[in-house]
Amino acid sequence: MPTLRITTVLAILLIAGALPVRAQDRPGTTFTVGLGAEFSPDYFGSKSRSLGPTGAFALQELILPGGFGIGSENALPTDPGYGLRGSFRIVPSRKASGHRELKGLEDIDFTLELGLGYFHITEFSRTFARIRRGFGGHGGWVAETGIDAILRPNRGLVLTAGPRANWGDAEFSRTYFGVTPKEAKNSQYSSFRPDAGLVSLGIELGAQYDFGNGWGLQGAVGWTRLQNDASRSPITKQGMRDQYDARLIVTRSFRLGY
Repeated sequence: MPTLRITTVLAILLIAGALPVRAQDRPGTTFTVGLGAEFSPDYFGSKSRSLGPTGAFALQELILPGGFGIGSENALPTDPGYGLRGSFRIVPSRKASGHRELKGLEDIDFTLELGLGYFHITEFSRTFARIRRGFGGHGGWVAETGIDAILRPNRGLVLTAGPRANWGDAEFSRTYFGVTPKEAKNSQYSSFRPDAGLVSLGIELGAQYDFGNGWGLQGAVGWTRLQNDASRSPITKQGMRDQYDARLIVTRSFRLGY
């Protein structure tokens, strides 16, 4: 069975104009959770793809006892504004036993990447940059940036489209694209030691729809092309330099008072 790919994005509003809480505001938290499916490569550089679960989480508003709050109860990810957001990504494990072409390579454990990002959104555009550190399968640093054109055909629908760039340090690159001398002896691959650098370039088309009453729908399709050492890796050469993915997520907003 192919490994299911799980990608979860966390967007926590940290700075967006912290405001004193008005008298009628009650302490509490407003957040959105989502669950859906994603069709994506089984691992970095893979030519095989599979369908697996994916999800989303966003914190729109936090009001603390004592008169301090950030965010807005009705905030959406594409509302105009700027500030910092938390970011995380889950990179699933890579098991040689699940793919014949990986025989002889060491298994890579599940990784949780944690970090921060900056965003700037206007009525017609969105720019962002994020940086994260891995914990688990890799302990390196990764960064991504992108810019989108935004189209708002009606009140509930938002369409986005724009380029993406992804960077990884030497530890990240060697974990997923490298082949150690020991692995070279046990596999079909030659030894390969990649360096830090640009990992991929691509484009993503997205859509979000707000049904009202806390319900929403998010979808996206993307294409990336591996670059530099990531594209020269023997793992990628037996796989595919072009990577495609698509996801669809149903979201629901909740408010918890305290």
